[in-house]
Amino acid sequence: MSLKEFKCPNCASPVVFDVKSQKIHCTFCNSYYDIEDKTHEGHDHTNSQVSKTKTTGGVFEHEKNFYSEEETNPLRVYSCESCGGEIIGDETMAATSCPYCNNNVVVSSQFSGDLKPDLIIPFKFDKDQATKKLLNFYKGRRFLPKVFKDENKINEIKGLYVPFWLFTGTSSSNMAFQGTKVRTYSDGNYRYTETSLYDVKRGGTIDFKYVPVDGSSKIEDILMESIEPFHWEEAVDFNTYYLPGFLADRYDLESEDLVSIADSRIKNSTIEAFEDSVMGYSTVRKVGEDYKLGKVDVKYALAPVWFLNTQWKGDFYTFVMNGQTGVFVGDDMPIDKGLKTAAFLKVFIILLALVFVGLFVYNKYFGG
Repeated sequence: MSLKEFKCPNCASPVVFDVKSQKIHCTFCNSYYDIEDKTHEGHDHTNSQVSKTKTTGGVFEHEKNFYSEEETNPLRVYSCESCGGEIIGDETMAATSCPYCNNNVVVSSQFSGDLKPDLIIPFKFDKDQATKKLLNFYKGRRFLPKVFKDENKINEIKGLYVPFWLFTGTSSSNMAFQGTKVRTYSDGNYRYTETSLYDVKRGGTIDFKYVPVDGSSKIEDILMESIEPFHWEEAVDFNTYYLPGFLADRYDLESEDLVSIADSRIKNSTIEAFEDSVMGYSTVRKVGEDYKLGKVDVKYALAPVWFLNTQWKGDFYTFVMNGQTGVFVGDDMPIDKGLKTAAFLKVFIILLALVFVGLFVYNKYFGG
């Protein structure tokens, strides 16, 4: 079976990745196909090279694989003239808008030459589930105007694969702490406090896997951080058959440019792990550390995100959902001042009534 050009073998119609079945689906003849499990598919047409970037205390190593000509055939690059973003879609995709700024995007060129992802987390939630999440999100906002819920129409829902660099390796640290233990006792006349000081040392090596760093500068960091984490242990080997029906963000930050961010996150996690191992003391103070990073393997991966763009009274609102876990966040929405005032007055009246009841009870039973 071959789906090289995202066509159905039965009727030659376009196919998409079906979220519910996790299979390839032809919506014309309703056929389903398993995604072929070929990790190195197209390897003979792929260029590989090893890129090593030296960093303080270690080496970041990434084996770079590139798309083959067969894989890029049905893919196109869509460019946004407003924010400069570039996203990847299939050849059947009609005109669409930028998931980041809502402006129209145009097909600029045939997709080619990009780095091929190593891993991908397939979408686990479909478009209908994302829409229901938005409605539930409205319900959790007490002061949201009713007219907003009724009139805030969804312009477009887009499933977008967001690029991440994943860092895997080892780190080591030797750390020194000063711990205290406090004991209090009394001899009948005086109360004594005894403080004992202890030198505490911790050291060792820690393995870490898939420390993520966002590879796109266009997505607001606060939005991505709000829907994290992604469960990278569920990632599978990348296959182009996961792309039909979705967009993929074109990374604009190389792994080499993000080394300092990855190193900082790894260092903080290593130090925190050793600090958490110091227990049984009244207080603990770090007095020294020696941190080293070993060789680190870098992988390029894609994570699923739903973008829901809505419009109300000329204003645009963006909502984002983790396509793997269902975590949902959104822009600040309007507040109905009338509802907020009514809620405040209701609470005020209840508190005032409780005060009067309290005064009445006090005067009746304890008054002169």
